[in-house]
Amino acid sequence: MFARMSFCASTVALIAGAGSAMAGGYIAPVAETPVVPVVAAPAADTGWAGGYAGVGLGYVFGGDDELGLDVFDENDYYAGDPADARAIGIDNLKLSGAVADVRLGYRWQRDRLVFGPELSIDGGSVDDSWSTEVENPFPLPGEPLMDTATIESSMKYSLNLNFKSGYLVRPDTMVYGSAGVVRGKFDYTLAYNEDSVTEDYSATGYSVGFGVERKITDRLSVFGEYNYRNYGKTDVVFDGGSDDQVVTRGTPEHSIVKLGVNFSF
Repeated sequence: MFARMSFCASTVALIAGAGSAMAGGYIAPVAETPVVPVVAAPAADTGWAGGYAGVGLGYVFGGDDELGLDVFDENDYYAGDPADARAIGIDNLKLSGAVADVRLGYRWQRDRLVFGPELSIDGGSVDDSWSTEVENPFPLPGEPLMDTATIESSMKYSLNLNFKSGYLVRPDTMVYGSAGVVRGKFDYTLAYNEDSVTEDYSATGYSVGFGVERKITDRLSVFGEYNYRNYGKTDVVFDGGSDDQVVTRGTPEHSIVKLGVNFSF
């Protein structure tokens, strides 16, 4: 009898324990979630390589065209002495004015380095003039005792071939430097009272500069840049059809700042 009561008590205890376990429900084991590091995309994925075309607006300033005049004839030809070339009316023409350009280029990219050639042409209203009063050696009755002589220099256009080398400070932002060759077309106009004569000439020189370009979209970017250009020295001869001639030496050089947009294709 006692043995049966003990067995029943043990059975009740087991059932009660099982009921308590079922009431609490199943507890799932907790698994640790692995941490996956985020890897930034390399700069090479930004797509700077390829061809592009663009336009820019700028301003020319700091022009320094060292002006000098000499009157000579076939028996007293100007031999290239700078002192002789500037015997009359020494002055510097400060060419300045607004310009617009169009450009076409191609770029290669190696990680953060971007480099390639760019061809552009710009033109606008870039000029300056110099005037002086000259005594009339043989004034006729009613004529003024002083005559006015004026020289005007202007840049018609500039053709530029530059090699640009840049570095990506951010995937969408590049700083760059440039160096290249420039070919400019210039006009010189010599006016004496109501008479004038114009001579044009071309000059080749060099250009150096730097800039910043930033992508707005995958294909569109904006840029700002500065360039210094020097076209060397060129003697310009004004020939009025007689033995007497006038020569001036053109030394066009200037700085230029530009803002613009490029479209990649």
